[in-house]
Amino acid sequence: MAKRTEAKNGSTIIQKIEVTQIKRGAQDISKWRNAIQSAESITMPRRILLYDLYEEILVDGHLTAVIEKRKLAVTNTPVVFVEKGVVHDEITELTSTEDFINLLHYIMECKLWGHSLIELSFDNKKMQPKLIPRKHVEPNKGIILRHQYDQTGFSYRTAPYLDYCIEVGEENGHGLLMKAAQYVIYKRGGFGDWAQYSELFGMPFRIAKYDGYDEKTRSELETALREAGSAAYVVIPKEADFEFIQNNAAGSNVLYEGLINLCNKELSKLILGQTMTTESGGALAQAKVHQEAERDLLMADKLFVKNVLNDKLIPILQKHGYNTGKGKFYFNEQEHIDLKTRLDMDLKLAERIKIDDKYFYETYNVPTPTEGKKIEEGTTKQEEIV
Repeated sequence: MAKRTEAKNGSTIIQKIEVTQIKRGAQDISKWRNAIQSAESITMPRRILLYDLYEEILVDGHLTAVIEKRKLAVTNTPVVFVEKGVVHDEITELTSTEDFINLLHYIMECKLWGHSLIELSFDNKKMQPKLIPRKHVEPNKGIILRHQYDQTGFSYRTAPYLDYCIEVGEENGHGLLMKAAQYVIYKRGGFGDWAQYSELFGMPFRIAKYDGYDEKTRSELETALREAGSAAYVVIPKEADFEFIQNNAAGSNVLYEGLINLCNKELSKLILGQTMTTESGGALAQAKVHQEAERDLLMADKLFVKNVLNDKLIPILQKHGYNTGKGKFYFNEQEHIDLKTRLDMDLKLAERIKIDDKYFYETYNVPTPTEGKKIEEGTTKQEEIV
């Protein structure tokens, strides 16, 4: 295998930039809109505000769960490299590493962020991917910035970087997180209001009255109530007219919970194309329809990733001395068929063509009969094999 040639100045891209700490803080709809406008600017598009917003919303538990569910459907399916119907062991060996799983993650993340630029290194006969920090990449211009606020940089679409970089996504794409942000912001606001409501009305409200001209008594009452616990209280003169109006507690809980659940459902539909594989409830027939919708989406993801590997990774592997021939990457979908379904398929297929008995013994972990003995036909039940 050919030895890697270092990029300009004898260093990799990741060593040429100075990464700045993520700016975190409270987010609202106005900041979301400003970030989108900055990213979509015609004269000077900048994605820094948008990417900082993305980092902030990714701490949401439900959003993280549905994103991981979608990515795991791709990364948990084995990838093989096949040439003329035969598995190519040298290339397939690359796909069985943690580094290759990271590469699949970076490719899938372009669906969320809109763009991914991945640098590959081939030191010590290993392929190691590194994601170029997105705030330092300008897809509209095809350049990498040393500092995230620079106006100029160096082109990653020219040699020698073409030999090491995989670019995934659209130049003007901003990913699904741009749409997801609004629901996380509203959800976070709902949680904040609910927490405030619980703090105010979850404990008894205390009222203490004193003679309007007795300042000493007023001071002593305030001290006593303050030291008696964290429940809300008020100290008023006896002559004052104080009315405490409280909303229906049960109704308020339903309101806040309904807002949060609605935001979660919108996030599920946005990322997974449906809700019933992440939310409870619904009829079985409806659940199957939702599952089919998710399956179609995940199959599209696998087709997308496979095309990236074949169109962009293979040429780079060839430049670094790997003999890829005319082979292609494929997802080994057979690994994800449950045994019951596979058995149904195999039994129906066995009615039409001859299948070697060894296949059934190995696939379904059936004990091989001792030499000289024969299994009687029809005695093995499907349930026993499963």
